[in-house]
Amino acid sequence: CGIGSSLIIFSDLMTKVIFNKYALNIPNIKVYLIIISLAYSIYSFNAVGYFSLLATRYEQFVTNLVIASGILSLSLIYILSLKFGLIGACIGNLGYVLTLALNVKAIKVLKIDGVKYLKVLVSPILLTVIFSIVSLIFNNIFLSAVLYIIIIIILLHQLDRYTDVLKKIIITIKKIIKL
Repeated sequence: CGIGSSLIIFSDLMTKVIFNKYALNIPNIKVYLIIISLAYSIYSFNAVGYFSLLATRYEQFVTNLVIASGILSLSLIYILSLKFGLIGACIGNLGYVLTLALNVKAIKVLKIDGVKYLKVLVSPILLTVIFSIVSLIFNNIFLSAVLYIIIIIILLHQLDRYTDVLKKIIITIKKIIKL
């Protein structure tokens, strides 16, 4: 969430730095960067479910879901790029968010409090989306820096809650695989 939010919040600066003079020749390059950053940020939240399921011997489920998500994403990229061009290809990457279902399966397999688990995941996503929208509306580097610092402070403050959930997951995994 941290890297994705930084790319979104500082997208104007990033496009100027990364793409330099080429950014001027590609209309909407900032929008493309934001969409791709958002897609990757969202489905990076599949990590806990992914590794928890692998540790509890649900490799087949993980493999099937990852392959299905990849096929969905590639299909959407192809179809949407034909219809809408580069922006369609960027949006097509959102098909991979299907891998977030790994978290749902992990909650069931590990028998953990799903509401608490999802709160830990949802709050940084909502915070990042809200601050990113505000940052994009005002397009001010100082405001963007302040909002990003606030995001980091809040995420660090929530780290205790996240750590508690992860500890419970690790304990449950150890019980399941009898370590």
